Amino acid sequence: ARKADVIQYLGAFYRTSPRPALGAAQWDQQRAMPTFSHYAAAAKARMLMESGQIDQAAKLAMQSISGPTANHTYPRLTMYEVTKRQGAASAATHLDAILRAPSPPIAGYRYAAADAIKTNSLPGAAGFVDEANRRYDTPVSFIPEAIRFYQQTGNSEKIQPLLMRCLMAGDKATYAVCQSAAGG
Repeated sequence: ARKADVIQYLGAFYRTSPRPALGAAQWDQQRAMPTFSHYAAAAKARMLMESGQIDQAAKLAMQSISGPTANHTYPRLTMYEVTKRQGAASAATHLDAILRAPSPPIAGYRYAAADAIKTNSLPGAAGFVDEANRRYDTPVSFIPEAIRFYQQTGNSEKIQPLLMRCLMAGDKATYAVCQSAAGG
């Protein structure tokens, strides 16, 4: 639907505008840029991590958080996941950098809450979930996780409003997942 909207918009407002020719030369020029290669390294690191090649993944993840992408969330999230898999204490440093970013991904809050629960810092875990809900207006896809986190942290008073929001979304399958997360 979005693609059709963009095509319609371009046709309506830019019908007579010349379109730049895109070809292999432009693609190769972009691929040579450090940002592109660092994101490619992060993607490759994720694949290697999933296949159990943690040491190789760590090298690529380290490359991905250098230079212009040192503070980008995708490479930094990859580095966090790799160091977490290694059991390295530096994983927390990468997660902190993610959460300090201007627009941290909701995954950063998920990881932070899960890590806080593992260290028995239940108020901290609830705080991360609260911040994610505040920042992102509790997306429906996050509600089941938020409910689970609130169950684990003893914040049952926050579950009912989330269940109601899940119900209002109108998707029976999502509501069933939300109810299951709430233990019902």
